[in-house]
Amino acid sequence: MSPSFLTIEQVAERWQKVVRAAIDRGELRAHRFSRKCVRLAVAEVERFERSLGGARSRDRHAEGEGHGGTS
Repeated sequence: MSPSFLTIEQVAERWQKVVRAAIDRGELRAHRFSRKCVRLAVAEVERFERSLGGARSRDRHAEGEGHGGTS
């Protein structure tokens, strides 16, 4: 079976769904200026990204990674 690949546009489309779901759940605060104009403050995006990074760190820690070893 050959590896599957996605284009940058396909990944962006998938992440757009993640971002919209996070907004709907209240995990990511967005500012709606009109029906089609929604913007996110840079500080809010960075906060959300840090929260995702923390989840990945906890996952790696649970798997025994991140304790001075090399990947």
